[in-house]
Amino acid sequence: MIEPDLGGAALVSVLAISALSTFLALVVFRRFTNREALRSTANLMAAHLLECILFLDEPRLVLRAQGQLIRANLRLSRLIALPIALLIIPFWFLFAQLEANFGRAPLALGEPSVLTVRNDGATQLSAPPEIAIETPAVRNVSGKEVTWRIRPLKPTSGPVRITLPGRVLTASVRAGHRVVATIVNPFAKATVDPHYPSATVLHHDWFSWYLAACALTGLLWWAR
Repeated sequence: MIEPDLGGAALVSVLAISALSTFLALVVFRRFTNREALRSTANLMAAHLLECILFLDEPRLVLRAQGQLIRANLRLSRLIALPIALLIIPFWFLFAQLEANFGRAPLALGEPSVLTVRNDGATQLSAPPEIAIETPAVRNVSGKEVTWRIRPLKPTSGPVRITLPGRVLTASVRAGHRVVATIVNPFAKATVDPHYPSATVLHHDWFSWYLAACALTGLLWWAR
């Protein structure tokens, strides 16, 4: 099966998000690290690597250089620990949104799909008329999941409602549109997964474009 492609509009969005997030990360690193210490540590690591290459026929010198390289790596890790701790949760949340919106395509019209609720307390599913519910709930006790087979009949971004003990969970299920355009909560205890098909952005994974824009932004930052 050929993966759906989200096109140029998705590419522009990925590149813009990548540039902005990289810029913000660089600002955090600049604010919360000692640049002189980073520079000297990087130079020290390069010198020890060069020692390992130049003195290959001197095992004692190579072993000493490797030990010093390990210590320099530990020092580098200590220098960047604070900005990494500040950025790890925001970037985890960001990547969850990027994967949901650019790594997945909306459900195809007329094609069956599976909707999974990761909460085994779910008892009932209701959907707009554009989405047909074709099976009763199937419960996976070991995985604490409940699934239904659904079939989108018309383009929609309408909500589905899942009845849980004491509350109703609402989620948007999109079909027939260009992008998924959703926000996911990676911390939610009960989640709804419409099993959107995998997608590409101009025939490449979104993460490849993200890394390319990240590298370019970094180069422009250091070249200015």
